[in-house]
Amino acid sequence: MSPQPGSMGGQDGRLWWRPALAMFAVGYGANQFVPLLSVYRRSLHLSDAQATAVFGVYAFGLIPGLLLGGRASDRYGRRPLMLAFTALSLIATAVLITGQWGPGGLYAGRLLTGVVSGTVFTVGTAWVKELSSGAAPGTGARRAAVALTAGFGVGPLVAGPLAQWAPAPEVLPYLVHLVLAAATLALLPGAPETRTAGPPTTRRPRLLPAAASSARFRRLVLPLGPWVFGSGRWCSRPSRHTVSGRSQHWASPFPDCWRQHHWAPASPCSPGDGGSTPAPPTTAVPAQPPSASPS
Repeated sequence: MSPQPGSMGGQDGRLWWRPALAMFAVGYGANQFVPLLSVYRRSLHLSDAQATAVFGVYAFGLIPGLLLGGRASDRYGRRPLMLAFTALSLIATAVLITGQWGPGGLYAGRLLTGVVSGTVFTVGTAWVKELSSGAAPGTGARRAAVALTAGFGVGPLVAGPLAQWAPAPEVLPYLVHLVLAAATLALLPGAPETRTAGPPTTRRPRLLPAAASSARFRRLVLPLGPWVFGSGRWCSRPSRHTVSGRSQHWASPFPDCWRQHHWAPASPCSPGDGGSTPAPPTTAVPAQPPSASPS
């Protein structure tokens, strides 16, 4: 099955931003949860194992989305898949809102978010590249990468301060994504289809791409994959330090880290937090002023 006209010129070629916006919205929704994890650790009394599982279940949904999303869009078209899974992103966030009453909502919401993310990232990248085919080589890939990276970065930067200072920290941060995804869903039908639906094939499709059987994949990609999905959890944990016999927190862009009036001196990695949290980039202020020396 080959794509429709190889060059998208005129108005069609300028509408690449619509699927790119969908990628941004889904990336935002995937990472908005990172600063909220410490909120749930406090309100639901999650153990370390539960917090790790809630964060990591995302990967179990992401993998099938990455493997099957592109093949499904080749069969049914880019736009139907993107519309369906952008709408599913709204449902995933709504399920996460129910997590305030128990961890079951968090598990289900994160798993569904993973499925949505894997599908939209794969299909959206292909769609943006096809809509950018009239531009310079590599432009489409750069556009897709920028949209996705921006969503990953903006999500925690917005959700973190809202969870820290705004009311309803387990609801309000999610409402921002609901509005963003709903607006994206309204704009997405205006993007032209670049892949028409074709007849079903009689050949059994391969579940894994050919690259997955290469030695480089087994030696490099497979061992490093879990670190990619697990490293984000470390960023959501406050660093503890003992000063004058008391445990202190240093300020961080994530919730639960501004609870002290003063910053405590920080080491590059906090041993009390598993050595996983970097020190703040500013000069620390002692939690207690030193006693005046007798003259």
